[in-house]
Amino acid sequence: MCYNHWHHRVRNLKIAVTGGNGFVGKDFIRALQLQGEHQIVVVARTAGQAQASVSFEVADINNAASLAKAFAGCDAVVHCAGINKEVGEQTYQRVHVQGTANVVSACKLHGIRKVVLTSFLKARPGTDSAYHESKWQAEEICRKSDLDYTVLKPGVIYGKGDHMISHMAKALRLSPVFGLIGGDVALRPIALQDFSQLLIAILNDRRMDKATYAVLGAEKLLLSEAARRVAGAMKRPVLPLPMPAMVGYALAGLFEKTMKDPLLAASQITMIAEGLADTLPGESELPEDLRPQSPFSTELIKASL
Repeated sequence: MCYNHWHHRVRNLKIAVTGGNGFVGKDFIRALQLQGEHQIVVVARTAGQAQASVSFEVADINNAASLAKAFAGCDAVVHCAGINKEVGEQTYQRVHVQGTANVVSACKLHGIRKVVLTSFLKARPGTDSAYHESKWQAEEICRKSDLDYTVLKPGVIYGKGDHMISHMAKALRLSPVFGLIGGDVALRPIALQDFSQLLIAILNDRRMDKATYAVLGAEKLLLSEAARRVAGAMKRPVLPLPMPAMVGYALAGLFEKTMKDPLLAASQITMIAEGLADTLPGESELPEDLRPQSPFSTELIKASL
């Protein structure tokens, strides 16, 4: 069963999307455009080409004034802005924590009730990972607001331009040896098209107000099997081999210093090594009718390459 089994429609809304030029934001906007019923405000640090239903607001989520201007007249905000590695002033604290605080403040300023935050499956306090901690703090900012928030905690999302299949493909083009960082951990990959449809569904589903949900893909598989499927779609050989996490961190440090688009980032090592197939204790999965349905199929893998 594919993602469009939901058939969710939402009333005509004016929706601001932070990180609208990013991986999740772009696809969500395309999905909204297909409905043809909404005004979409893309909130990003660089402008794009305006379209019939899409306008661009050049704003930095760390600039409260520009963010407040961007949200004027909106009915809902989908907060997708985020980073997976720190570069200069773009730190986890500034982007995830202070940026989310500014988003919530701008929503309150304009009386916007609905905000949807994209977090991370294993975001939690008390870890050694600044990424995990910052995502958790962003969640807490939303939960402590009086808004009708929904916090979504996906694990790994795959699709065109992702950080999973594209990086696997780059590694496999260099060598058939594929390192299983931290061991052969389990994953439940989420198709980008499923996640975009989930975001749309949430905008008009009152069950999701003031709630936090883990988002898991339809199929559970080991990292070695995921690598085999990607290699199969590429028609390339693959030899999955266990790799200690410490070796992964060393490689990530080297790649981050020498590559514009690193094959690995330290935050990704942490995410992969602890597995991406299970919820944290006490956290809820989505209602049955909203759960992603697309398998990690050859068809979707090829479309992501």
